Amino acid sequence: MRLRVGGLALAVTLWAGATAAAQHVRVSGVTTFEYLEARPLADDSIPLEAALGTGLLRRSPEGYIVRCVTDDRFCRFRRVMDRARTVPAIQEVSVSAWGIAPGVRAFGRMRGRAVVSGEEALWPRGDDLVDLLAAYVEIERPAFRVRAGRQWRTSGLGLYDFDGAALLVRPWRGLTLEAYGGWGLVRGIHEPVTSDEVLDLEPFAPDARPYVLGAQVGVRPHRAGALTAVYQREIRDDRLGLYAERLSVDGVLHLGAASVEADVNVDIATGTLNEARARVSLPPIKSVSVGAYYRYHRPFFELWTIWGAFSPVGFDEAGVRAAWRRPGSPISLEVSGAGRRYGEADAQTLFGDVRTTAWRLGTAMTVQLAPQWSLEARYRADLGFGAARSDGDVRLQRRLGHGAYVALDAGAFQRLYEFREDEGVVLLAGVDAGAPLGPRARVTGTFSAYRHDTAPGLPDTDWTQLRAALRFEWIIGTEPRIPDRAGGRQ
Repeated sequence: MRLRVGGLALAVTLWAGATAAAQHVRVSGVTTFEYLEARPLADDSIPLEAALGTGLLRRSPEGYIVRCVTDDRFCRFRRVMDRARTVPAIQEVSVSAWGIAPGVRAFGRMRGRAVVSGEEALWPRGDDLVDLLAAYVEIERPAFRVRAGRQWRTSGLGLYDFDGAALLVRPWRGLTLEAYGGWGLVRGIHEPVTSDEVLDLEPFAPDARPYVLGAQVGVRPHRAGALTAVYQREIRDDRLGLYAERLSVDGVLHLGAASVEADVNVDIATGTLNEARARVSLPPIKSVSVGAYYRYHRPFFELWTIWGAFSPVGFDEAGVRAAWRRPGSPISLEVSGAGRRYGEADAQTLFGDVRTTAWRLGTAMTVQLAPQWSLEARYRADLGFGAARSDGDVRLQRRLGHGAYVALDAGAFQRLYEFREDEGVVLLAGVDAGAPLGPRARVTGTFSAYRHDTAPGLPDTDWTQLRAALRFEWIIGTEPRIPDRAGGRQ
């Protein structure tokens, strides 16, 4: 806790000092209030002799599936509890300051959260009040850029954040070289691997933070194509172990209205090809555009986590998409489909063979009913190796002018639960509206009602609930002004 507070205080102090010297400051934020309902699950048990059936999985007299282990006098299960409610509030603030010196900028982004009312446990990390997402100072010049502090990196390896420094140089047009390094953070939670948040999920979490060291090369020989390669290595800060070593290469080529994209991710530490994807988009022919893709996927886990030892199964997937859009027509259509094949799990089940194939199908239609009215309809079906789901929704929207709108939503989805025979149908209806509050603020709100119907006598997770959200987006301060080609200001 002392390290976290100290690091946050240091980052805020550096950012505040730079901001104080700036000539221009822009503050933007998103303030969100939500209302959620849910039916929590609680551990429960019944005596062994009360369970119906034989074997490991049986049923309770109420219809719950229970797990009965040999030599245990009780069968265990999770019972659906009474409906609980929570009202969380989330505040995100971004501050950008420039004018400190030519090409110098300070940037910070923080997220605050709190449970205003109701059950705190229903909201993930509801007791974690503040996250520092980014806080850095950078110097930008035509030939290079230097950045120091907490920063984000988005590349073919995914999204990473770390506390450190990065240097990017542009030796000549079309080529960029970048090196970066610092203390790594766990992706998605912005915390070290030694934090309590990780220990709650990983009982064998490491006792040392990683150093992240990486390099990126970007080549753009022509505006029609680009190629990027990233190498990244994560080691313990005491240099006694390796957490991860990865390489990614991705590229894109535009040939008129057609395009080809491809990327590859390799886990060098284990010698595993984690990801290989290729996507082709063809130019429209008689208002019809077609695209296809292929994906090879094998899960990636850092070496410090135990989950990679379970040999998770990967898959191969191929899909196509076609869209029809005619200029001047009020109707547009889109269809897509994909098939997936999973690897062999080499695992036994209690209820027969598990399928190794999956497929999904989707279709969408948009109709412009009138200049201010539009109708959207979508349907998706996904049949997996242990579960299936299908859903459809319709949205009727009315534009009110000046960026305001109001919309009605209706839909339904059905799912076959994982490795279960139960079926459930959820119906939903809601309203969505938004409007500007002046030139630098906007408000949007949603209200939705869900009704879950299941077969009689089969208790399960109950999706029947109400949900609502109120969101404010606002900006304070000046906007950055970009020099035009004549040297003036736009």
